[in-house]
Amino acid sequence: MKDFNSTLYKIIGLRIKEARHRLNYSQEDLAKKILISRASISNIELGRHQPPLHVLYDISSVLNFDLQQLLPTFNEVEKHISTNEYSDILKNISDLDEDSKKAIEEIINNLNK
Repeated sequence: MKDFNSTLYKIIGLRIKEARHRLNYSQEDLAKKILISRASISNIELGRHQPPLHVLYDISSVLNFDLQQLLPTFNEVEKHISTNEYSDILKNISDLDEDSKKAIEEIINNLNK
């Protein structure tokens, strides 16, 4: 099973990236506004870096959304872990064509709902 914390921060990073894109900000734009490096923003968005809470507050403030919107629920993280585990398994099945893999993945995703 994938690590809960790494999945948590990947989801947070994705939400930051989506919010940044909605405002048409580059990573550099966001970095300058909160006084950290562009590489740090990249690592946060990829879930490689677990930023301190004050940095998450700064990011949410600059991107005009409430910090609570950034944080997934426990169930969201667990579901993401399960879904990705099944996806990883499907990637390792070489006998299936892409359409079959997608069909099976869709079935699995529907089971997780």
